[in-house]
Amino acid sequence: GDVYKRQVIEEVEGVHLKGKKNSDVKGFILQNYQIGTFLSNLEKFFSKLEAIDFQSTNLTTVTPADLKPFSKLKNLNLRGNFISSLNADVFKGSKKLKAIDFSTNQLHYVGRDALKDLEDLKEASFLNNPCISFNASSSSSLKELRKLLKERCTSFAVNSTTIATPESNWTTTELPLTETSDDFL
Repeated sequence: GDVYKRQVIEEVEGVHLKGKKNSDVKGFILQNYQIGTFLSNLEKFFSKLEAIDFQSTNLTTVTPADLKPFSKLKNLNLRGNFISSLNADVFKGSKKLKAIDFSTNQLHYVGRDALKDLEDLKEASFLNNPCISFNASSSSSLKELRKLLKERCTSFAVNSTTIATPESNWTTTELPLTETSDDFL
């Protein structure tokens, strides 16, 4: 795949409502631009963001450091990217999140209890991912989502791998894929 260099914002230009400035902006939308990485310095220009929408921007990862500057963040849309894993601490500094969308990514792994500290979470979409396809918008469906993430996304499934052992030099060992069921959807 493509390798992206970290995108650093050095300057922002735009027209605001009368009497408003960058520091008043609460939402930032960047869709269908091939940035590949989370934008650095975004908080320098938009310190009060409550919503970030990076839909279809070729993101491959999101980390706690990416989200940390946005302590007021309530909505995060990272739909349609290439994110393959979320560490358990990804939302460590983003406890005010009410809605997240990771639909149509490449999620194979979500760290155990990644959503645990998101007490204000009301909506979460993980539709169309390899380890899960589920949308939650009620307290009972959010509870089910947390359960399904633990069951289906906390360990990597391995199809086959090459293992070196002292006795055998290089050997190929077939390991079974983890079976998943759509019975819960």
